[in-house]
Amino acid sequence: MKIKDLDLFLYESNAIEDVRDDRSFRQAKKAWNYLIKQDTLTPENIQHAHGILMKYHLPPEEAGHFRKCAVWIGGREAMPWVFVPSQMETLCFMANLSKTEDQIKEDHIKFERCHGFVDGNGRIFRIVLNWQRVKNKLPILVIEEATKYESYYPWFSL
Repeated sequence: MKIKDLDLFLYESNAIEDVRDDRSFRQAKKAWNYLIKQDTLTPENIQHAHGILMKYHLPPEEAGHFRKCAVWIGGREAMPWVFVPSQMETLCFMANLSKTEDQIKEDHIKFERCHGFVDGNGRIFRIVLNWQRVKNKLPILVIEEATKYESYYPWFSL
């Protein structure tokens, strides 16, 4: 893994959400550094990484905690919040088994559709996506903000 690729990925991942400040970049890097040290994905370590990532963007009762309210994504309601913890258990179990680029991409789409947090889902689950890639000896995937409509958002219309 090249540090240059990691920094570019984290910068662009933040930029997709129109987050471009240095403090948020540093928090994204801290969240990455925490998660990449984990041998497996668990709901608990995803929540911990989310808490690091969203430290300055969400109140303490939301940063690092699964949502306890309805959220809307692209005009439709995400799964009811009461199902998020069990769905995250299932998604983590499956993500730990995934090996190929296609499987990892499918996992990412499922994590995003679950929408486990009130905010920061895209940013944390792109970190998870690249955690899976690095753990499976695949290169970091940099999704550029400038091409998100052509290269990234179409993933979710399938």
